[in-house]
Amino acid sequence: MINNASFRIIGRIGNINAREQVTHISIASDRQIKKDDEWVTKTDWNTVTVFNSSLRKRLTNAKVGQKGNLVIFEGNIQSNAHK
Repeated sequence: MINNASFRIIGRIGNINAREQVTHISIASDRQIKKDDEWVTKTDWNTVTVFNSSLRKRLTNAKVGQKGNLVIFEGNIQSNAHK
């Protein structure tokens, strides 16, 4: 059995920062929490780093990578450092 850490994020695109070999995408996900007997919306921000060149091209496409678009990201968690 292979044991790896994976993730799934469903949210809306915030910013896309395309660099030479990677693209960083901020994703906003809303959740409801109870505060003082009221339900309020809390936004969590996650940053996904994409290395795959074909996916990076699709994300920087004007139609696909627009701020506010709903996206689903699934992948493996890696703790390697990169520049």
